[in-house]
Amino acid sequence: MDFRLRPAEPSDLEFIWHLRVATMRHMIEEAYGWDEATERAYAAESLGGMIVLVGEKPVGVVTLADWGDQLHVVWMAIASEVQGRGLGRALVESCQRQAQQARKPLTLQVLQGNPAVAMYAVGVRGLRAQRSAQAADALAILAVAGRVIVS
Repeated sequence: MDFRLRPAEPSDLEFIWHLRVATMRHMIEEAYGWDEATERAYAAESLGGMIVLVGEKPVGVVTLADWGDQLHVVWMAIASEVQGRGLGRALVESCQRQAQQARKPLTLQVLQGNPAVAMYAVGVRGLRAQRSAQAADALAILAVAGRVIVS
């Protein structure tokens, strides 16, 4: 699926919020409990990220952070109407290219129960999954040579 990225703008906040509710609420409620003020703050942090567009329609968001020794996918979400068409995989691969250009590993965390885990399990090239010591309820996906391994 063809897409492009553009920097998020303040006018995107409502889209980002609705995307967070639609894609994350059920998992966050189960893992931690949903606190609307906290989740709105997390959504606002995505204004430092990129909006995913198919044509001119916003369909997703991806936020990367440079943690010095690694690039970290803070949050990536795709609207349900375009899921299952390879867009998530293409976004991860785009993030991997950025990490390779920066000569840094790429990391991300995925809540258990997130359907995106299946995408990593079937092999986005160059990712290895490990349990995260910092977040026992998440998978830390580390970009290293090889296939996906969940330990």
